[in-house]
Amino acid sequence: MISHSIVRLVWALTFLLLSLVENAAVPVPDYVIYGTIAINGRPVTKADTNVTIEARRSGGGPVITSYRMGATSRLGDFYYALRLSVAAAADATPSQAVLGDSIVITVRSAQGIAHQVTNQVTEPGVALRLDLGAGVDSNGDGVTDGWELATFGTVGANLTRDTDGDGASDRAEYSAGTHPKDAADVFRIAVENDGASIQVNFRALRAAGPGYEGRTRYYSLEGTSDVASGNWQSIENMSRIPGTDQLVTYSPPDGTNAPAFFRARVWIE
Repeated sequence: MISHSIVRLVWALTFLLLSLVENAAVPVPDYVIYGTIAINGRPVTKADTNVTIEARRSGGGPVITSYRMGATSRLGDFYYALRLSVAAAADATPSQAVLGDSIVITVRSAQGIAHQVTNQVTEPGVALRLDLGAGVDSNGDGVTDGWELATFGTVGANLTRDTDGDGASDRAEYSAGTHPKDAADVFRIAVENDGASIQVNFRALRAAGPGYEGRTRYYSLEGTSDVASGNWQSIENMSRIPGTDQLVTYSPPDGTNAPAFFRARVWIE
């Protein structure tokens, strides 16, 4: 038999536990920003310890968090990382970012401010890659430093080679948005002919990721009836297609002398 005093004690402990659970603040995961940096056309490395990346709520506000290049060996030679503690507006401290608001990311060197951008803290627990000034091509090889760093860990590699042996040079893989170290990742078009009609399609990829900042990928579909002649003609309305990760489909009109062969070109602007 349980006495009334014990029952009251059990209920009191249960109420206390429920109150603690209800009022306990659940930790919000951090918001992480990382990437590469280039200043005046030169990639910043861990040796550039005078370069600091700072995050603020406003351009002139106090620093929430910062990173000095070379401070953490696990980030390698070229990467920075900012880890921001985040909270809702009502709970945020001066050292936290506010969910839904924008923060100001500033890159400082011995010469002053090299880059300054804003970024919205959309949700906690996100790792966002943000390359700053990495869209430059410091050696003029037609491929941005940011892409070379992210892909090969260095700038100035021989991009005429075919690293994965898939028949496309590393420079061509940059243009196509495929990975030069993955032979299965290739750009191709599909031509389907059921005897009654022909359909041509391919995936037009967006220019996104390290080294594609401010750039657009374009596609052109061409056809010919004689491959040996080299006389390829652009298909009408298919000569400059911006890639937006869409499937591009072309069906030659019925009753026309349509080309028997097709090819697609891709380039970056």
